[in-house]
Amino acid sequence: MLKGRKRLRCANCGKEPVQEDNYCSKCGVALGPAVPPAPRAGSARPSNAPTWALAGAVTIFGLITVFLLLTNGRAAPEAPPLKDDTKAVAGSATTPTDDTTAASEANPLTAAAETSTDTTAGTARFLVSIDGQFGYIDEAGRLVIEPKYDDALDFSEGLAAVQIDGKYGFIDPSGEIVIDPRFEWAGKFSNGLVAVAIDGKFGYIGTNGVMLIKPTFADAGSFSDGLAPAQRDDKYGFINRDGRFVIRPRFNFAGPFSEDLARVKIDSEKFGFIDRTDVTVITPRFDSAEDFSEGFAAVRSAEKTGYIDYTGTLVIQTDYASAQGFMEGLAVVTTDEGQHGFIDKDGELVISTKFDRAWPFADGLAGVIVDQKMGYIDQTGAYRWQPSN
Repeated sequence: MLKGRKRLRCANCGKEPVQEDNYCSKCGVALGPAVPPAPRAGSARPSNAPTWALAGAVTIFGLITVFLLLTNGRAAPEAPPLKDDTKAVAGSATTPTDDTTAASEANPLTAAAETSTDTTAGTARFLVSIDGQFGYIDEAGRLVIEPKYDDALDFSEGLAAVQIDGKYGFIDPSGEIVIDPRFEWAGKFSNGLVAVAIDGKFGYIGTNGVMLIKPTFADAGSFSDGLAPAQRDDKYGFINRDGRFVIRPRFNFAGPFSEDLARVKIDSEKFGFIDRTDVTVITPRFDSAEDFSEGFAAVRSAEKTGYIDYTGTLVIQTDYASAQGFMEGLAVVTTDEGQHGFIDKDGELVISTKFDRAWPFADGLAGVIVDQKMGYIDQTGAYRWQPSN
């Protein structure tokens, strides 16, 4: 099991420690379930590692499989619905993802999991940490890749980065090494490319391990529809698949494009959004902002949180301390007292704020923590698995 206390990092950008009014001081998103820093056996990832490629935030599929593993694959019987005064919602996990209060304790679970529902190779794999080593289980909770890695990320496009003797390489879903460990840091594949670090600089390799974009960047993020944020000197811009800047480096921070918009921090230290032609679509005026998801982006300004649409119009106003993006129609919100619940797209509280921590919904379930115990709820707020250690 995970031992000792570790400093915590932002589940979205990897910055450690995280503590600024429930928001990350670098990337500006509401703080999600903070995760321990990557183990630093051998050579650690560079201190300027990609600020978004680390978004391996704990999500529900992985958590469920860990629960199954710890119970030898036997799911607990379904519990009766919760008795609360919240409105039921009909209907059915990285990263990060981003709404719980920054914590000072490690995750109480004895085995932590990250999302890895990648089925490129026909079989899902879920990342687990047991006794400080990382391995993978399948959807039935069976250990299929032994915990033997000092660090690991979840699968993406059929490959996962793992750390062996201080260097990162990539394995396939059978556990076979397909790209030899030779990188100081490695991210997750997207659009057939992945950011890697060599000698403190970042470039990109393809799925065959060949360097396609030379490591010349101070920081580099994931590709989305042919563009990726990258840092040259002290500013961020966006590069194409040739490694050429097509949006010049002029931002203090830039996240990947999501739903055709990217959040950026300009000289004013406020967050706004640009489109793929570098036109400012939403004027920088937010103290923090998250990527767009399901048509909305969570923002904070003047100590208030809410959600904007693609025009920047505040369409959902809340009185919560922090909020994160919508997933499957619901979003996690946090009260000033640090309690978590879920709202719908009308801004109505549909699952009451009674959880110490909560994760976004994925495939109809959300992980929650109550009194240091982990459980799973459905979209009506009913427990599928009662909180337990």
